[in-house]
Amino acid sequence: MYGADQVQKVLASAGVSIWSRSHSELIVFCPFHNNTRTPAGEINCESGLFYCFSCKHVATLEDFICKASGLEFFQSQRLIYLHKNQGSIVDLVSSILDKEKELPEFPLSTVEEMHELALTTPRALDYYDSRGITIESIKQFKLGYSKNIDTIVFPFMSPDGSKYIGVEARSIEGKRFFTDGPKSETLFNLDKRIWSPYVVLAGSVLDCLRLEQLGIPAISSMGSNSGKTQVSLLIRYFNKIYIVQDNDTEANGFAGQASALKLLEKIGDRGIIVKPPQRYKDIGEMPDDEIKLMVDKTHNILEWI
Repeated sequence: MYGADQVQKVLASAGVSIWSRSHSELIVFCPFHNNTRTPAGEINCESGLFYCFSCKHVATLEDFICKASGLEFFQSQRLIYLHKNQGSIVDLVSSILDKEKELPEFPLSTVEEMHELALTTPRALDYYDSRGITIESIKQFKLGYSKNIDTIVFPFMSPDGSKYIGVEARSIEGKRFFTDGPKSETLFNLDKRIWSPYVVLAGSVLDCLRLEQLGIPAISSMGSNSGKTQVSLLIRYFNKIYIVQDNDTEANGFAGQASALKLLEKIGDRGIIVKPPQRYKDIGEMPDDEIKLMVDKTHNILEWI
């Protein structure tokens, strides 16, 4: 039996990129067939078994490492052995740190109730549609609607994805925001994007959702500024962070540029600022093909550096 931290460290040592993590499964590219666009394989963190949903290949952790990295079988075994006891120690320290800062749990029943309202209220559905958010995304992220204050609602989870800890709401009329819960202690969609080879950081949840719909790994700080804990989470989990900066005007004091540069100072060379074309204020105004082109260009440039 293995552990999540052990398997992740083994793969990192072997030079294997982890696309994302879903519960006890690590999503990776399959080395047993020509899999280069969308990762088709997964590795179970407990058993170490690899399975490809495309070519149906099954392999042990040792065999997967050999095929993916070119190592000999005994070398892959040695790599696994070297990280054998590290996972439990890291998990223990993490659990201690988590207990020191216990996050409140937001009622799941409330999330479900607001989600059901979003799916059955034409006003909410029309607004989501006007912002380019699909029904599939509403269901996947359990997006909601509050009839009392006429807002769309974004529930956010603890960093490990174990529970909902709050919601952020945005008014349908005007641009007013309401928050119930410690949003500065997490990042929207973080639990689904931990260990991605790169991630796009958007200030707006709506921008984050647009990116995700295009197959681009994205998270949101749920605001223009990133708090201390959010910065720590970014540094802990990501090596490449594309910071989306809005095209500011002198009227707002170039606030977006200032916050992006401030964050860049904190996360160092793992961060790079990405800006929409000047004709757009932000990602929300851009068509899907231009969003994808903007991110792809940045990603391709960095691959050559």
